[in-house]
Amino acid sequence: MGRIAERFGVSQDTVLWANGLASPNSLSVGQTLLILPVSGLAHQVKDGDSLSGIALQYGVTVPAIAESNRPGATDILQVGEILVIPGGRPAPVTATPTNSPVPTSTPPPTATRVPPTAAPKPPTSTPVPPPLAAAQATAPAPAAAAPAPAPVKGDGQLAWPVAGMITQQFGEAGHSGIDIATGMGTPVRAAAEGKVVNLQQTDSGYGWYVVIDHGNGLKSLYAHLGAVNVKLGDTVKSGQQLGSAGMTGKTTGPHLHFEVRSNDRLVNPLTYLP
Repeated sequence: MGRIAERFGVSQDTVLWANGLASPNSLSVGQTLLILPVSGLAHQVKDGDSLSGIALQYGVTVPAIAESNRPGATDILQVGEILVIPGGRPAPVTATPTNSPVPTSTPPPTATRVPPTAAPKPPTSTPVPPPLAAAQATAPAPAAAAPAPAPVKGDGQLAWPVAGMITQQFGEAGHSGIDIATGMGTPVRAAAEGKVVNLQQTDSGYGWYVVIDHGNGLKSLYAHLGAVNVKLGDTVKSGQQLGSAGMTGKTTGPHLHFEVRSNDRLVNPLTYLP
């Protein structure tokens, strides 16, 4: 566990809390771990939460939370949203005594020291439902379970850049896009026609990535590429191969990290995909 944490530059406790593990010995072979971008934990926004209240709960500052999640929009929170709390620690659990009746003829029991419990689990990485689900009416219903919220259905303005299963959704633990698992070397294709406006090859973060400007304020980003087939300034067609899937940058396995920006604001890619 310590070597995994060191590899990604976070604390061992961060890995434990993000995955609901009681100890490093809880790991199993083949287990997939959620790794936060910084040391700390994740918090799922509840009704009535505020940034100042969350900061007080975890002993951090409001600017620290804002900087790690959504700079410039610090006063807007959505129920169900996942926030990364840099440097945060789980709040200590305080046992609440129960007031059970004690017969008058029996002396009250003496207090017994209870061993400390395991660290509480942080919010799980269950995908956050779309905002429309939060507005669903909550009228009284019969005993039958309520239907599950409808999945996000995009407008088809963009095409899927690669086929595969989504392993991390937009908004999970402050995630800025969607992760699509695929094999090493799988062709990664342009989601729409546009111009290559950024192309970087780094050893951390996104690794090798390409950004395409599709016009009308819409851009798409393709990260963790193993190879790149285009150059800065190239004009590409929809479906044209940009490169191939890989494991460059900060990643735990071969996949494509896909982002969409509308007027330089991160948006859920699924709202643009068919």
